[in-house]
Amino acid sequence: MYNLKKILFQNLTPRQKSSLFSHLQALTKKKKEEDTAKILADFLDDEIYYDKISQTHFHFVIENINDEKFLKDIEKFVDGVKYHLDFMEKQQPYIDKQKEFAKEQRKKAQIKKMQNSKPTQKQIKYYKGLVRSHKLEEKSLEGLSRWDLRNIIMEIIEGKNDNNKSV
Repeated sequence: MYNLKKILFQNLTPRQKSSLFSHLQALTKKKKEEDTAKILADFLDDEIYYDKISQTHFHFVIENINDEKFLKDIEKFVDGVKYHLDFMEKQQPYIDKQKEFAKEQRKKAQIKKMQNSKPTQKQIKYYKGLVRSHKLEEKSLEGLSRWDLRNIIMEIIEGKNDNNKSV
C-alpha cells in the first residue's frame, strides 16, 4: 500500500494526495463488495454533484476528471485498498490467536509475579475480615505468597457461595 501511494498521483501535492487517499479508502471500505468501476463511478458522480452545487471536496478531481492517467490511478488505488482489506480479513484468525496467546502469557506472568511476592497488607486484612465474618479458624500466613493467599480467599468466598446455593 505504501509503495502504491508513492507512485500514484504524482501531479498532486502531499496534502491533496492524503485527503484523496483517505476519502477513497473510506469509500472503498463502505462499498468493498462492489466492483472497482462502480466505486469509481460513484466517487466521480459525487464529485460532479458537489461541483454543481459549488461545494467541491476535491477541486483537483474536477480539474483532472478527463485525464485518463488520473482515473487509472484512482482505479489502482481502489484495487489496492480492496486487496489490503481482503488480506487483513484473511489474517484476522491469526491475529486473534496471537492476541489470545499474548493474553495467556500476561496471565502467566502475573501469576508468576504473585507467586514470588509476599501478600499485601490489604490482602491480609481482607483475609482476616473474611475469617472473622465466616467464623472460621485463621490459618498461619507464614511463608505464603500473594498467589497462595488469593487462592485461600477464593476458596472461602466460593465456599460461602456454595452454602448459599444449597440453602
